[in-house]
Amino acid sequence: IRDIGVTGVQTCALPISNLAMVDRFTAIARSLSLSPAQLALAWVLHLGESVLAVTGTQSDAKLVDSAGAMAVTLPADVLEELQLVFQPEARSGTRYPAVMLPDLGV
Repeated sequence: IRDIGVTGVQTCALPISNLAMVDRFTAIARSLSLSPAQLALAWVLHLGESVLAVTGTQSDAKLVDSAGAMAVTLPADVLEELQLVFQPEARSGTRYPAVMLPDLGV
């Protein structure tokens, strides 16, 4: 498990296997000249009209970056790779660290 600190987000420990998935996702985004946010939003937008992509940001620049996802068409091989990388069985651990569960009412 590796501890990560993200500005504005509670620091938590993530299993290395999950971080490897994030690293692969970032590499896919880079290979398409996209930011990770653009790839994530483009992937969600690809899921269909019944799925709504919601983004949150604290800056105009990040909003413009995220909006760029609307112009992205992901190639079939990339969609297939994303499905392989993020199979539910590939994830480790719980969605939230145990320390956060009481705040979530769990």
